Amino acid sequence: MREPGIEALGRIISTQALHDSPERYPLQCHPGTRKRVLESILRWIDADPSPSCRVFWLYGRPGVGKSAILKTITDELAATRPGTSRRRLAGSFFFRRGLSSCENAIHLFPTLAYQMALNVPGMRSAINQAMVFDVTIPSKALEVQISKLIIEPFQRVCGARQSENSTLPPASIVIIDGLDECAESCHQKAILTAITAMFVNHPDIPVRFLIASRYEHHLRSAFDRPPLRDVTQRIYLDDSFPVHEDIRLFFEDKFAEIYNENLDIMKSSARLPWPGRMTIDMLTARAAGQFIYAVTVVRFVGAEGCHPCKQLDNVLASSKATATRRADVGFSALDNLYMHILSAHPNQTLIRDILQLVRNMKCFYISPRSIAALLEIDESAISLAIRSLSSLLAIYPTISEESNEKTTRFAALYGRTDKGIGFIHRSLTDFLEDASRSRRFHIFRSDSHVPTLLRNLALRCLRSMTTRDAPW
Repeated sequence: MREPGIEALGRIISTQALHDSPERYPLQCHPGTRKRVLESILRWIDADPSPSCRVFWLYGRPGVGKSAILKTITDELAATRPGTSRRRLAGSFFFRRGLSSCENAIHLFPTLAYQMALNVPGMRSAINQAMVFDVTIPSKALEVQISKLIIEPFQRVCGARQSENSTLPPASIVIIDGLDECAESCHQKAILTAITAMFVNHPDIPVRFLIASRYEHHLRSAFDRPPLRDVTQRIYLDDSFPVHEDIRLFFEDKFAEIYNENLDIMKSSARLPWPGRMTIDMLTARAAGQFIYAVTVVRFVGAEGCHPCKQLDNVLASSKATATRRADVGFSALDNLYMHILSAHPNQTLIRDILQLVRNMKCFYISPRSIAALLEIDESAISLAIRSLSSLLAIYPTISEESNEKTTRFAALYGRTDKGIGFIHRSLTDFLEDASRSRRFHIFRSDSHVPTLLRNLALRCLRSMTTRDAPW
């Protein structure tokens, strides 16, 4: 039987923000790491069905592994078989700055509601009815969305169970990662306001929220004020949750993998254990609690087609530079690593132009073919440049399944047969947009500056309209 409401909802959700989308893989905690944090969150999830704390806030500095922790929790909940545990994943949403479908608050509650329709017994029919009655709900204010798509359907489900003298469903868990990566701070606060109002006005709704973000001032202020303060349990990923041993374990395991994957060249150039405890201790100290530093080092050392020993020597050499600028405090090791990787290619102007395009093409992941066409450079040169950046970039489908007509038309202009590229972590975007840190690799935000490169984009588009054999 057709479900027009669910079908309509499915057409406008952000599939790229789901925990099992291609963008989320292989994001997860390394086996054996972050045990204390994971156990604390799971204890909260497994607590009394009606705990006083209906919200759990995980927050910390950039690059400390918040997203990996929430992805690990989400995967564990999603793998739980119905009826075997009180744990139930209602839905998840992973915000990501720079990707339009993942940074717009308007997509949050419709995407969560669609997952609830699939995961929470009874919610499918209730949400379908809501959408059939008013298909424009996803375009309304956030308060209206959460009321019509989540609160009222839950009330109908709970009311039906009470009338049948059935037990109420166990609390369902909603996971929201990277709230600070929602495009506007006012929208971030509006999301928290809508969630808080739900718990204040409808305390019997069997749902809880696990939220992760950076320690931004406006978010801290929202969580520190009642009534949200009174219903929130929190963990700050600081020195009270030591991560150095976890990072050391990550280095040991990953370097062992790199060695085994390159036995033909490693046997004659390195002795086991490689690279030795002193080197791993040094890298662990330089990580300063930032997992993103460790991940970037491993990706760089294990880059395909490169000698791991020479790559590691380059990392160690780059880390000897001393930070003298105030902006380097707390970021010096990561900044030095980023600078070293970006400086490896002889044409650094080309590297900056590529990074500028990757940063500013927000509606979809731009492909190497499109970059070559826009810069009027041979595609093989672009591919070689991107290869030198492989430890900083991730490969994604160029067009997402939920692309709307506008982005599909726009993407067709550039060609959509190959893969697109994006930054592996927001810390790289922060680095590149801060001129005091990235210096010659500094790039501009698309909404605050229109450099020559982007003006060329417009000229290329106009030229393609008048050229029959356009390269798109």
